[in-house]
Amino acid sequence: MRKTTENIDTIINNLALAYTDVQKSHGKQEYDILVQSICLMLKNLRVAPEKIMQIAETATFMYRMSDEADAQLEVKNFHAHDEYFAKIAFLAVSLDRHLKLDKGSIRDQVRWWYHYRLYRKAKYWKEGSVKVYSQFLLTFFFLFLEHIRRLRNLHAITCTYWLVRAGRRHDKRDWRAVQDFMCKYWAAKFAGNKWRVEPKLALF
Repeated sequence: MRKTTENIDTIINNLALAYTDVQKSHGKQEYDILVQSICLMLKNLRVAPEKIMQIAETATFMYRMSDEADAQLEVKNFHAHDEYFAKIAFLAVSLDRHLKLDKGSIRDQVRWWYHYRLYRKAKYWKEGSVKVYSQFLLTFFFLFLEHIRRLRNLHAITCTYWLVRAGRRHDKRDWRAVQDFMCKYWAAKFAGNKWRVEPKLALF
């Protein structure tokens, strides 16, 4: 049962829309819109106003570097790809600090970014079912680890499930479905956090 006086349904809808816009703008490499969408998400999560832009710009820079890493992956320059992700992981430490997260929470997110990209490329390159499924399982594992660090209860499983569902529709550019699944994701996340709206719930 919800025990909150906040208009949680409005917040859930705002967060789902903001995250969908983050993914849309990232796909088009529209980084100015990306920053604005992250700012909106952080504002809805009650992040201190003086920290919002710094966090949003850091997260956007991480997205930009992930695009650079993807370009290296396209030409199978795995060393350069991994170097970019090492830099992204370094930036994740500052986000952990600003959002008052357990050390490593955002780095777990970076890890699932990393394995999800390898999963998609393994499918595209037809590298075999073992490689494909091993990368998918690693993606799922780090998704779950990120959420269990923050929620410390079984709602982490539900959050992981809905985020995977949203990710699959993201690949199809089915933005309506992404937004619907993200509403379910945020509802599960707030349920796991006893319906409290807190910066630690941020997702990039």
